This record gives sequence, C-alpha cells and structure tokens, in this order.
Amino acid sequence: MPFSNPEQTTTDLSTQIPLGWSMLGFSASASDGVNPYRVPQPVSEIWFSTPGPRYVSFTYQLYSPQQSVQASVALDGQPLGRYVFPAGQFVTVLPSGLVEAGQHVLHFEQGCASACPINQYYAGVKLIDAPPLRQSVGLGAVQWALDSAKSPFSSSGLSVVQFDGANLFRSLSDLQAATFTLPKGVQASDLRTFSVSDAGAYRLRWTSDGSQALSPRTERSTAFWPKSQLTEQSLPLIGRSTNGLSVQVECAAGGATCLPVRLYWTELTSLAPGPGLGQLSPLKLAGSVLLSLVLLAVFALLLRPERATR
Repeated sequence: MPFSNPEQTTTDLSTQIPLGWSMLGFSASASDGVNPYRVPQPVSEIWFSTPGPRYVSFTYQLYSPQQSVQASVALDGQPLGRYVFPAGQFVTVLPSGLVEAGQHVLHFEQGCASACPINQYYAGVKLIDAPPLRQSVGLGAVQWALDSAKSPFSSSGLSVVQFDGANLFRSLSDLQAATFTLPKGVQASDLRTFSVSDAGAYRLRWTSDGSQALSPRTERSTAFWPKSQLTEQSLPLIGRSTNGLSVQVECAAGGATCLPVRLYWTELTSLAPGPGLGQLSPLKLAGSVLLSLVLLAVFALLLRPERATR
C-alpha cells in the first residue's frame, strides 16, 4: 500500500494575518462585493515559521481586468515558478516547495506590461506534513518514500515535490530521461509509482543503470495509457545490482504532446543485506580471520592420531 495522504493545515490570509505570520507589500483586506482580496505591490512577501519539515503550497490567483499579469514566486530564495495570469480571467496556481524547521519567506514579484490594477484573491498557505522516510513492510523489507524530506535518494530531470490540493507529486516535463540514484548498499527489490497525464496518451520506458530495460508488472506494459487515467507502475528489481533507475516519456501523438506527466506516491522497497564477511569492517574482518585460524589449529591438535605404543 502507498504511504497515506499527508496531514495538512490551511492558513487563510485573505481576511486576516494569524499570530506569528507577517505580510509585507499587501494592502488591507477588501472586497469586490463577492470575494475578499488584497492589492499586492510589485514586490511582496509572506513570512512564517514551521516546527518541522513541511511542504508549503501557496494558493496564487492574480486578476487584472485589461492586461495579463506576469508573476514569479520564490521560497527561501529558491524559485518555485513563473506564471502568466490572462487579462480578465480567474486562474489559480499552487506553487509549492519543501522547507525544514524554522522561519521562511515566500517572495512574490508581479506586474503588467504597463501600469495596471492587480488583485490577489484567495491568498492562503497549506502546510503539509512530509511523509515518513521509511516504514517496515515485512521481515527484512523496508519501504522508502522518495518524496520525503531528507530522502537519501537523489533525482534529476524531475520537478521539485508539488501539491495538487490533495496529494504530493513530481512532474516529468521533458522528453529527456529522468533518473533516480540509489544510495550505496541499498538492495532494491521493487519500485512503484502511479502516473497520469491530462494532456494526452503516453507510456513510460524504464531502464536500470541506463541500459537494462525493465518491464513493469502490468497487463498493458507496452501499450499507451489514456490521458487522465491514473496508472500503476511496479518494477521488479530482485536479483539486479541496481545503482540507478531511469524513466523516459513517449507520447502517443509524438513530440511533447502528452507532457507533463505526474508521478504520485513513488516508493522503493529494499531488502536488508544478508550476513557475511562482506558486511564486516576491516578490523572485524581481520579478527574473524584470526579467530578462524586459531580454531583450525586447535581442531588439528585434537584430531591428531595418538602415537602407537608397544
């Protein structure tokens, strides 16, 4: 079973500023007769703190009646995205990122091609608990959440962890292969993820260490999966000395017509390394060899045939 959905708390900033939070560069709360809003300056910030690792998701909706609004968001100095809000349209995005315990700042920049009024609607921050890094799933088997905080599994070619309002995910937004690198000593037995694309039919090509093709445990492993259908991928890895896994998207209509593809609940199961001399430190290994030699000498003396007597 995948890790359970993370706990989350929502802080509504559209009408109030809770104790311990600061909003800089925003007007006081106003109303258009239906919904509350704030007017942001060209640069604005939200300051807050968390007691532990959290995924931060900000509800971001900018509106201007006659011009498109260009905007960017950063979290603790790390860019979360650049956005365009079309003129006269209500569009919501959810820039998200991971933070550790402590104080943090969301930094916003917004503006039009020429001077224009901008309203910020539904300002709110969700703080989502990071899933546990690992959990036991059987005798000697451990399941790792690759999207957890402080994960020892590195990746490239994937987006940062994002939030869709209910679940955490990463995006594949390029036709180039993305990779997962496993820590040294991890004996992988299975990788599982759930993928979906809302843009078009697609399929994923998996390889081990960049060359060995992997076949998922699925009835339609070679077929294209319909858009908007959540599809499970389960890769058997037992018996392979795997250091890294690569995944590449292929769109049924060609090109990048199916991108982005989202990956949910990416988990890797590993087995505990078996006992043996290879698991010992050099000092313990030398001690084991010396003890073995002593025991062999003792056994040789005990088993030596007695000298015959007249």
